[in-house]
Amino acid sequence: DYLRSQLRTAMQDARKQNIIKCKNLNIWSNAGSSWLNMVEFEKAGDPTLDIHDFWGDSCYLGLDLASKIDIASAMPLFVRDGHYYLFSKHYIPEDRTIGEDLSHYAGWAHDGYLTVTPGSRIDIDYIQEDIEELAKNHDMAGEENGGGEVCFDQYNTAQLIPKLENKNIACVDIPQNVRHLSEPMKEIEAAVKDGKFHHDGNPVTIWAFGNVTCFEDRNGNVFPRKEGKENKIDPAVASITAMNRAMVNKIDKKSVYEGRGVVLL
Repeated sequence: DYLRSQLRTAMQDARKQNIIKCKNLNIWSNAGSSWLNMVEFEKAGDPTLDIHDFWGDSCYLGLDLASKIDIASAMPLFVRDGHYYLFSKHYIPEDRTIGEDLSHYAGWAHDGYLTVTPGSRIDIDYIQEDIEELAKNHDMAGEENGGGEVCFDQYNTAQLIPKLENKNIACVDIPQNVRHLSEPMKEIEAAVKDGKFHHDGNPVTIWAFGNVTCFEDRNGNVFPRKEGKENKIDPAVASITAMNRAMVNKIDKKSVYEGRGVVLL
């Protein structure tokens, strides 16, 4: 009965699966705990989602440019009727698609899930053009104007952000720490479980979300991590960053978060 109860727990809470495998079933597991139930996350994918159906809606664009020689991601997130809708745009330099060990990148690029930029470094101009085009069709005028924003980490964005702001696109720096990312991670996890999180089914996105591990500290906070250099999580981190701001639009943050030490910028 105890093992059955542990199995039910593992099926409900992905973060406890590795612990239960190791402690109760003697199965070796990675050091980290899985963040999401990936079966549920994959079911949330819908390739028929069309970003044009969200014309004029507030767009919370999560941006992760953690590396100029690897994957960069721009993840538009929309909130409608209590549901979240996530779209994907991924970039990679051409040199990172060459080689047998990089064949998965080449395959995704061939199928249109990755945008390849020439050379050995990501061309930021490609990303800038796509964001500016997105801003033409969706509201990115900032919270004070009732719109969405580019939600970014300062790392590697010094070149891009001033150019976007000069185009009247609102940009908000989201520090990459527990205080700013824990609650958005929990919101994504809860929305996936409740069937209120939807994404475009991009396999790069699914792969990156599956690479995210996390530990829950004694205060119940979580933070995205990865097991291994090649287990990229940039698209997931960009999505979590966008969720920080999307939650501002969806939730009365004063009544829900007052006194909990949570920071939603």
